[in-house]
Amino acid sequence: MAADAEQLGFDSIWLSDHFTTVEEQPEATVLEAFTCLSALAAVTDRIRLGTWCSAPPTVCRAHGKMLCTLDAISGGRVELGIGAGWKEDEFRGYATDFPIPKSGLRS
Repeated sequence: MAADAEQLGFDSIWLSDHFTTVEEQPEATVLEAFTCLSALAAVTDRIRLGTWCSAPPTVCRAHGKMLCTLDAISGGRVELGIGAGWKEDEFRGYATDFPIPKSGLRS
């Protein structure tokens, strides 16, 4: 599909960077984004490769090295989307405090 997208002229492919499913699809398979992007880099030449909003509190230092490696093997085609994070269960899964906005509202 990635090779077809590139051939059709698409500029980029973005993958979800979540480690748990969403409530609407509790049985869905959740693949790790950086590994999948590495596979896509191997079958494409031009298309940009990125993650949808990785949440810094759930990203460890090893992810930085993984991204640098992916960027090197893809010829500099990596885009990193960064967001605050909204999936409280992912924060709990990584033993990380879930940040509550000062307004007391949750997204």
